[in-house]
Amino acid sequence: MSRRECNALFWQGIHPKDHNMLYPHIVDRRSLWKPGANFNFQELFDWVHTILSKCRLEDEAEAEAEWQRKLEEDQKLEQLILGMWDCSPYDPTYAVLYHWMENYLLMLRKC
Repeated sequence: MSRRECNALFWQGIHPKDHNMLYPHIVDRRSLWKPGANFNFQELFDWVHTILSKCRLEDEAEAEAEWQRKLEEDQKLEQLILGMWDCSPYDPTYAVLYHWMENYLLMLRKC
């Protein structure tokens, strides 16, 4: 198998969206990526594996941060609801909490 065939098989094994993500990294790395260019398969594989692993970890960290943000929002909403339960519907505090909760829910829908 020629290097060109090996390179073609390598790129076929990478999702097209990852091609776009990898392109800037490959261009920054000695400008190796050109259509039809030959690469050392193992070197490129190891390097791409490192890049994709790093991106996956960053994606997981972003997902964890998003989950944490939603958990905090849920806790705030729960505190509002519990605060409303402690009030009579005729209490002015109830009206303030109800209005604040409506605004908070509208804000969450916009996010």
